[in-house]
Amino acid sequence: MVEDGMPVEFLELLKAYYEHCRSIVRVLGKETEPFSVESGVKQGCILSPVLFNYCIDWILERALLSFDGVVMGLVINLSDLDYADDIGALVVDPATAQAMLNEIAHFSQLLGMKINTANTKVMHLNI
Repeated sequence: MVEDGMPVEFLELLKAYYEHCRSIVRVLGKETEPFSVESGVKQGCILSPVLFNYCIDWILERALLSFDGVVMGLVINLSDLDYADDIGALVVDPATAQAMLNEIAHFSQLLGMKINTANTKVMHLNI
């Protein structure tokens, strides 16, 4: 984040905010014992979507660097369309799709994130 221009002081505040996080789960009116939360963003926090989007952008910027995507119009190459945790990878053939998914999975793992392969779908468009 510092590489992208975030002040070190803000990053230190952010780290402190996420240190020693504990949570409980309530099921059918009963609560679990408190447990440590070591990853993720805080539910309901106004910073959470911003932090999550930053991570997704970081992953995709690095993972898709070597992919051209598809030509849209005369001069625009698109390699991905994203909304929250949904990512549409735009490729011209299945081999490229697999290579792109492998790169996204690799960079996701660097941030402690994992691609849910059960929710990963392929849609072929003949355009």
